[in-house]
Amino acid sequence: MRFVAPFLLSTGAFALASAMVRVPVTKKATTLANRGLTRRDGASLPLYNDQSMQYIVNLQAGTPPKPFDVIIDTGSVEFWLATTGCPQSVCPVPLYNPSSSSTANVTTTPAGIQYGLGSANGNYVTDTVSLGGLTIQKQQFIAVTNTTDTFVMGGQPVDSGSVVASGLMGLAFDYGETWDHAAYPTIIDNLMNQKLISQAIFSIYLNFVNATGWSGEIIFGGIDSTKYTGQLSYAQVNTYTVQTTPQPTYIYWTVMSPSLTVMNNSVSVAGGSFLKPMAAMMDTGTTMSYIDVTTFTTIQKVLGAYLSPSPDSYGNYKLTTCNIPTSLTVQMGLLGSLQNSGASNSSNAMLTLRLYDMALKNPDGSCTFGFSTMNYAGGGSSFDWLLGDTFLRNFYLVFDYGNYRIGFASAVPSASSTNGPTGSGSGQQGGSGGSTRSAANLATTASLFVTLVCVFLSLHLTL
Repeated sequence: MRFVAPFLLSTGAFALASAMVRVPVTKKATTLANRGLTRRDGASLPLYNDQSMQYIVNLQAGTPPKPFDVIIDTGSVEFWLATTGCPQSVCPVPLYNPSSSSTANVTTTPAGIQYGLGSANGNYVTDTVSLGGLTIQKQQFIAVTNTTDTFVMGGQPVDSGSVVASGLMGLAFDYGETWDHAAYPTIIDNLMNQKLISQAIFSIYLNFVNATGWSGEIIFGGIDSTKYTGQLSYAQVNTYTVQTTPQPTYIYWTVMSPSLTVMNNSVSVAGGSFLKPMAAMMDTGTTMSYIDVTTFTTIQKVLGAYLSPSPDSYGNYKLTTCNIPTSLTVQMGLLGSLQNSGASNSSNAMLTLRLYDMALKNPDGSCTFGFSTMNYAGGGSSFDWLLGDTFLRNFYLVFDYGNYRIGFASAVPSASSTNGPTGSGSGQQGGSGGSTRSAANLATTASLFVTLVCVFLSLHLTL
């Protein structure tokens, strides 16, 4: 839910009989590492790993179709593209031109997104959008004509590599009043409504920290069982109460955690059940992962000398070594049903994460810890944890719109990169590409989307 990690959703050319689409994902250059996505049933697109900063996919918009790279973001709902009406001084990216598309319908309805730092504004448009070989008719999105601190910060382009995002695809639930617009069909809604996929799900494989370029994948309408081990365990998505309506509603991909235990050689050494479950938002648009201070302190004490005692000026904790013992793990419980809040309920999902896999290597060879505390995530009261890419890349993720749940399984690392899109907006067909980013940029981008939602929802929502 920030402009941190562009995700490249590529139009992988797969004609799938089971109504799904696979899209490659790329991760772009930053001070961190890389990751990606894959597919099974539906439409699959490769994900580009922007070195732990952003995951990008490629899509096509307009008639005739033109390719664009966009960030995938499960923490926000709007889909938008920068247009030719946006000055190059603030939009130095490949631009969508609605006037050159015979299927574009530009409305007079203004639309805008205000992030904690940065904004994007324009008008709604409907046009043809293609993902992984599936073509959506009359998809609504924002044709952005002005931005601040989005593509350019401090007078310098945020992206200067060969894969440059032109916009963002929000994949959260659309409750219009909360997002300050009239609700309209999302990408998933239209894929289902137009019978392009048979299941209202999308699955994401980000791949591990050392996987670069087009190394991941997002699948609309299906699952790739070769990308994970064991069985998928599902956690129920939490609802929010909005002041303008008495009915609880789904807004974020937020699940509830009743417990977190730190283990050493499979023996519990710290943590346990919480007095009340923690609301944990799963957000591919956020690079780092943020947890409450008490839980972070529990992990910090176990790591001891491996972790710096205090954060840097950007809220990041440095590791004294990149080689955290693989015997140290975190077991996180997630509620399989919101009616059963007990930590030991049999329907709960139990995730195991090696702390070793939370070490993010910087260009100078040092490492940053993938967890920090919520007070560096922009604040807010709508959730207790914000789990971003440093956490999510360790799992295969299934976002189930139809049943309001998220499936988790341990991801299988893949050494090989997925083939890139045949015509991405920035011309890249593989490799990591991109430019490295400073720790300052990492910290800034890591808080943009977070602050937007936290600040807005603290005014409108309660759990």
